[in-house]
Amino acid sequence: SAVQASTRMGKPHDEVLQSLSDASDAACDADIAQHYIRGKQRWDLLPTAAALNLRVTTLSGGSIGFAGFPEWLGKNSTRSKRGRMISEMSIHMRQFSAVSPKSLRLDFFDPLRNALLMPLLQKQKDGVPETIKLMDQYGLSRDDFLETMQEVVLEGTPNRFDKLTAVTKREFTRLYNKTQHKSQGLVRDDAIVGLKKKKSKKKNENEEDDDNNSKSDNDEIMELMQKKQNRKSKSTREGKGKGKARR
Repeated sequence: SAVQASTRMGKPHDEVLQSLSDASDAACDADIAQHYIRGKQRWDLLPTAAALNLRVTTLSGGSIGFAGFPEWLGKNSTRSKRGRMISEMSIHMRQFSAVSPKSLRLDFFDPLRNALLMPLLQKQKDGVPETIKLMDQYGLSRDDFLETMQEVVLEGTPNRFDKLTAVTKREFTRLYNKTQHKSQGLVRDDAIVGLKKKKSKKKNENEEDDDNNSKSDNDEIMELMQKKQNRKSKSTREGKGKGKARR
């Protein structure tokens, strides 16, 4: 809220909480005045409402409603980007573990990152094969490890990837590109096969529906033609009967 945003900096924690409490009470008083002005047309209370809003600003120790949108927009963009990265990582892992993006971030992400980083931090380039082997067991790609796990961190957390030497990073890239990773291939193939199966099943269902519809249409046409023929035969017989009676 605006009160919280304007009170959050430059004061000790206890003073901030007290200022928030006092400013919130003052904001409630200002809302009551606004209710009378808007709801009961008490325009004579406009000076009072202005004074009460000024009291809110004074108690909060800052300005109310300052332009914070650019800051929020940047944070929201970062949040959305990290959410997409987590979702992609959870899709890669579904071949080996049924995990949702939320569960991945809350339960699996930090322990898995520690398990992957530990051999590299302890052994540097000698720990690369162990890290890649663990990545394949979970179906993780190079981007999942070097980008997602490096990007998705709490604010103020030191970047442990900076402790990896340039030699270790080159060795990791060389060995990863050299090795075949069946896990990623299985994920892609299963996704494609599953998509083809769904399309084929839907196509077959549509064809069956078309066949049933065409059969029902043909049956209806034949039935109408039969009725028409019966009426024609009946009228012909009746005409012949009338001719004989006249003779």
